[in-house]
Amino acid sequence: MDEKYRKLLSIPQSRLQAINNVILDPKSEVMRAFLAVVDKYGTPDEINRKHLASRALPNLLRKVEAVRPEHLKDLEWLQQQVATGRFISVRTTADKSSDPVQMIEGSPTSMPSPLRCLRCNTSTGSARWSSMPSSTRA
Repeated sequence: MDEKYRKLLSIPQSRLQAINNVILDPKSEVMRAFLAVVDKYGTPDEINRKHLASRALPNLLRKVEAVRPEHLKDLEWLQQQVATGRFISVRTTADKSSDPVQMIEGSPTSMPSPLRCLRCNTSTGSARWSSMPSSTRA
């Protein structure tokens, strides 16, 4: 059965040639427009590289400074808190335990015990939580 579907996926050489003719035709408006976009924004690799660079913290802080400079002090405070270990990383906590409930209950952000899981109707689990008693939910 697998071979039958493989044969259906085959592209005849004549169709490939037709596609190449459109792509390589210097008079093709579609390809001119496409190449204009590539010329303006770059290749997919260049676009991805620019995107990664734009997500670097110094670049993000420059954007905040340009748009909302009043938030810089708050961000600096958060960075200081992280540097002094005031926050725990979810990744760090996940490394210590694969049980999401143990991670939550073992962290400073523990949920109060009346919270119950909406999915499994227990006080433990990793689904959404609600303080509504299970008897009042449909």
